[in-house]
Amino acid sequence: SISSCLSLFWFFHSAYSLSEEEYILHDSDSIVINGVGMSSFNVEEFLYPKIENVIEFFDTFKELYLNSFDSYKEDKEVEGLFPNPVKPIILGSENGLLGFKIEKSVQVYGEWYDSGIWYREEDDIWAGLNIHFYFENIETIEIRDQLTRYENKEDINKSNTEFHNLVDKIKERNNPHEIIRAVNLLAKFGEVRDRKMQDEENEYKKNSYPNYILPYYKKAVELGDDLSDMTSLKDRIKELEKITTSNNG
Repeated sequence: SISSCLSLFWFFHSAYSLSEEEYILHDSDSIVINGVGMSSFNVEEFLYPKIENVIEFFDTFKELYLNSFDSYKEDKEVEGLFPNPVKPIILGSENGLLGFKIEKSVQVYGEWYDSGIWYREEDDIWAGLNIHFYFENIETIEIRDQLTRYENKEDINKSNTEFHNLVDKIKERNNPHEIIRAVNLLAKFGEVRDRKMQDEENEYKKNSYPNYILPYYKKAVELGDDLSDMTSLKDRIKELEKITTSNNG
């Protein structure tokens, strides 16, 4: 039972003690309950319900997880990154998920073989076949961290050399996942300036904004045109270019 497990826990940790149904912290930081720091709490009212909720969550998650396996009744082709774009086939059966397979994806001595992980009924095992493990190098980790840092920023300075160098590096590497993230960032920082333009009341300043917006939008299209639909962004570029042409005229 929960109470038995907790009794063993308290026995081995003298920094805590139990007085009737009150859990008391002796040599540790207080616990915040409803915004108030507490050095004790009632196990029946506070702790046990939380443990029960965790158990209930796990049971529900497990049920959904296993049901999702059972739901694959037939093969289905999907898109994936391993790490480059491929079209794996999820293998289904009357008994549910049997794994996935990427057809003719590995070449050995001039012959092409399937790769993936699937259940081999003849051996009664799940087998991984012709898999190449991809280990991230230091540059990949650094680029991923830089992307995350910029994704958490609301905006950047126009002359942010580090960001523009990052975009150039991503273009050289030609990794689809990195490119999509870079495209989203370019569009994001362009949209920040676009909104400022629409809110600007000074007509002179308003007319100067396309010069700051267009480089972001154009770079986003240049990078991501082969990976996603850029129609709306291209239309906005045309609108901004008309404004620029009108100003120059």
